[in-house]
Amino acid sequence: MIGDKIKLLREAKGLTQQQIAQDPAFGIKQGTLSAYERNAREPNIETIRRIAEYFGVTSDYLIGISAVSYTHLRAHETDQYL
Repeated sequence: MIGDKIKLLREAKGLTQQQIAQDPAFGIKQGTLSAYERNAREPNIETIRRIAEYFGVTSDYLIGISAVSYTHLRAHETDQYL
């Protein structure tokens, strides 16, 4: 679910919900982020786009259409040319 991926991405950056919520570039309140991560609420498409941009992944990755994020694709492309 989308909330699980948001939580995974946040934890991979080593950040708390509070730290991300305080970042103006993220623009989502902590309570809302918490609801997303608990899958109690789903973000709208504009919010999904903003979250994807913040974490450097695709919207498709967040909503489960693709199992590979943009970041992972870039890492794979880089490894291919080494």
